[in-house]
Amino acid sequence: MKYFRSKTDSLSNATTIPFFTFAGDNWSDGSASYILVGLYLSTFDKNDGMVTFDNAKLPGGRVVKVGPWDHAKVRTSSYVFPLIQPYLQANTLALNQETEALPAASSLTASVLQSTYSEIDNFLLYPRRQI
Repeated sequence: MKYFRSKTDSLSNATTIPFFTFAGDNWSDGSASYILVGLYLSTFDKNDGMVTFDNAKLPGGRVVKVGPWDHAKVRTSSYVFPLIQPYLQANTLALNQETEALPAASSLTASVLQSTYSEIDNFLLYPRRQI
């Protein structure tokens, strides 16, 4: 997300880009490290064994689902991709329509957005290749 935000936050239309949050709140079924960290973090907020719910939320984003996932499951596409996919498809369709309607001066912005969405799609589909 740090890379994504470095590309998108400075765009003039950054506030019009929809962000969605999926977070986990089950650290007790994970590895020993998730259990220990989750126990500590539970004094502050719900968490996935590594990240508290408050820190998982992106300012201005929409929380879609908090599920029974530990941190490993939240970042593993086989668990959450079926939930994320409809949002990616809807946003890609909307982005394609917006890109076609943009004037030439905005083509760089559209190019950066399309490239960033493609990188996210690739990461979600093939997460181990990106590590």
